[in-house]
Amino acid sequence: MRKCDCGIYNFVNKINGHRYIGSSSKVYQRRMAHKCLLKHGKHHSPHFQHAWDLYGENNFVFEVIEECNKDILIEREQFYFDSLKPEYNISKIAGKTEMTPEIRKKLSDACRGRPSAFKGRKHTKGSRKKISMNHADCGGKNNAFYGKHHTKEFKARLSKLKSGKNNPFYGKKRPDHSKRMLGKGNSFFGKQHTEAFKINSSLTKCGLTIEMSMVKEMRDNGLTQSQISDVLSCSRSTICRVLNNKIKAFQCDESKGNRI
Repeated sequence: MRKCDCGIYNFVNKINGHRYIGSSSKVYQRRMAHKCLLKHGKHHSPHFQHAWDLYGENNFVFEVIEECNKDILIEREQFYFDSLKPEYNISKIAGKTEMTPEIRKKLSDACRGRPSAFKGRKHTKGSRKKISMNHADCGGKNNAFYGKHHTKEFKARLSKLKSGKNNPFYGKKRPDHSKRMLGKGNSFFGKQHTEAFKINSSLTKCGLTIEMSMVKEMRDNGLTQSQISDVLSCSRSTICRVLNNKIKAFQCDESKGNRI
């Protein structure tokens, strides 16, 4: 019976003594994970994968070198890296895997063409409600990027990514009527929308007036933001603004609203 599941382990090649060293708080689960990856040819270490394919599973033995507490795992793993010098580990720095071009290509090839794990599945009502609630509070100061700015280096990288042939407008010409609307040729040149107009622009021109209390009542009854927007025939961003107390009421086209 196992006394401890946390420690340093290795896979040893019985033919030449070469080894792969690792650490885990659940070494026996990690062993199964390694074997699964190796059997499918998807292990992150090409050296270990090649040896496994060459010598076969029966010529490797799994051993727990040392059982230790979780807080010193990396320290003890580094000790064995330095003393045993494992041949199959890519990186000899504990807790770090060196992303060589070979590994990057292997990861890319393994993921290419793989269907989404969520394909054919649907979120439950409870899951949709949680997602809706999380998005409802992401505006203003609740936004993770609130008060921050992109660095000049980041802006330069974005600009480079959209330059030349990467630009969707590359090789195309702007039509004459579009050119006339640029700059001073645009009737709105030098003007700005008022705050009231910005709010009203997200609303429909006529129909039923929806107040904040009505939206929140629908929300309390378990409807998601997407469902509420479908019912009221408005955009999801409008519902989000209502729930964030940015607008108190809006109008929707009653004839287009979907009743559920």
